[in-house]
Amino acid sequence: MRETDPGRYGLKRSPSVELPPAGDYGHVRIKHGSVDDPNPIFRGQKQLAAVNVATDALEAEYAAGRIDEAQYRAGLVYQAVLERQYGRSASAIWSDVRGGDRGQVRDDRIVRALEDAKRAAEFLDDCRQVIGMQAEWMLVRTLGHRDTLVTITHLIFGSTHWRLRRDVGRRFGTALTQLADHWSARGVA
Repeated sequence: MRETDPGRYGLKRSPSVELPPAGDYGHVRIKHGSVDDPNPIFRGQKQLAAVNVATDALEAEYAAGRIDEAQYRAGLVYQAVLERQYGRSASAIWSDVRGGDRGQVRDDRIVRALEDAKRAAEFLDDCRQVIGMQAEWMLVRTLGHRDTLVTITHLIFGSTHWRLRRDVGRRFGTALTQLADHWSARGVA
């Protein structure tokens, strides 16, 4: 965002934080938008964010208006669960261990990581029952591996014709709708 356009989103920005300019840079496509401020002090306020939509199908579909807020939030929950399932790296388990029994701290972290992974796997199994295997594969590829919907279209059909891309986009939206409805009925999201 250029300094000449500070009020475009009606948001205040810190002068010390500079976002990269929006545009296409090879395999990177930067877009600007407003998101909820994660700081609890500023609850309900928005902040400006830059997102590489070329590798984030969820953000790209939401920014284009092809999925609604409920679908977007369901995608964020699913994405967070995928991240929990893969857990922390081995180096993270050893990092920041100060004082005490380093082995015991490491063992406790490993146990917590395994418990988190087990809960995430159970949650994803429940999701598979709702959306099916093919939709699960699509969500894992887009939300977990950060593949674009164009890449998914090519993997499924061997082509990226616009009608096929539209079909994959609809499947993506349908899977998110099914998750949002399922979790809403269970009080999860």
